[in-house]
Parts: sequence; structure tokens; C-alpha cells
Amino acid sequence: MPWETVISLRIYVQFNPQSKIFSDAPTEFGAESDVYTCAEGKV
Repeated sequence: MPWETVISLRIYVQFNPQSKIFSDAPTEFGAESDVYTCAEGKV
């Protein structure tokens, strides 16, 4: 049984967006829960 060399690479990325994906509401790290919310989504 021959050996096969397998090399893998893991990349971790953390984004720092200025707005949310489905909302125009801003984001702020460490803010209280449900502070930056929007009644209407951009869906």
C-alpha cells in the first residue's frame, strides 16, 4: 500500500463590516444586545 502526501492549509478571516448583511443598521463591537436593529430588512 503506497503512501500519499496530503498537505492542507487553513485560513481564518474575521471581517469588520460597517453595516449588517441584511440591514442598513450599523454595527459596533461590544454594544448591548438589540441596540443597532432595523425594523425593515434589505431582503
